[in-house]
Amino acid sequence: MRNIYILLISFVQLSAVVEIIATPCSDGTKTPDDMEKLTTRRVKSLSASKNIWSLHELQTINELWRYILNYSDIRFPEEEMSQTSFVPSPGASEPKCAKGSTFCEAIDNYPTARVDLLLKEHAHKYEELFGADMIEGGSNIANRYNGIEEEESLCKSQERIIHPQAGLTQDNTWMYIVNQKNYTQGVRVEECIHTKQCEMTQNFPLGYKAECKQKYIYRQLLAINESGHTVKDLFRLPSCCQCVLIRTDRNKRSIN
Repeated sequence: MRNIYILLISFVQLSAVVEIIATPCSDGTKTPDDMEKLTTRRVKSLSASKNIWSLHELQTINELWRYILNYSDIRFPEEEMSQTSFVPSPGASEPKCAKGSTFCEAIDNYPTARVDLLLKEHAHKYEELFGADMIEGGSNIANRYNGIEEEESLCKSQERIIHPQAGLTQDNTWMYIVNQKNYTQGVRVEECIHTKQCEMTQNFPLGYKAECKQKYIYRQLLAINESGHTVKDLFRLPSCCQCVLIRTDRNKRSIN
């Protein structure tokens, strides 16, 4: 980015901008707006007088560039972006807020300002992703003990709508998920209340046990990648709680 900046600013402009060093703002700082105004004024003056560079002006340009490189208030967007890692947790490690789950509904250091900036002008591109799922019955939370009156569930579970701010992707990495203010993605999940023995399975055949197991589905959501750009990715989210049979004695085989 600095190389591009050099190409865009002529040596005439660079010599002019050096005046900013000696002309601070009222609070002692020097802003890009001041630099632009002084540049325009100085360029007009120099272009009307001569086109030959003196040794003093070349030295001034060199000093100015060193000043720009060290000027703390100047930010190059691409460089700043590459220096900032938009990752909820380093590597593939799980963030503390997950607590064994595959998502976080709230996470520290969520890039709120970055999301606002990205979606301020481009939210319309992702309208189909914003909104919320629905749970049968209209409630945001529902316990599933009995589905229909004649049916009994072997595993107790809970349905709810979540708005995750971070989640585990199909690549087993954690990413920030867009979920704030007017940009929300509400997802229906069904989670096991426990993963112990299934209900009413005490008389199952010997050599097997029945346990409740959390099942998952991959859901496409709008997210922020490591470089700070919006992307669509697949996230692993709880979908249902299922009773599964597990063979405990693999050495015994039935003989016909």
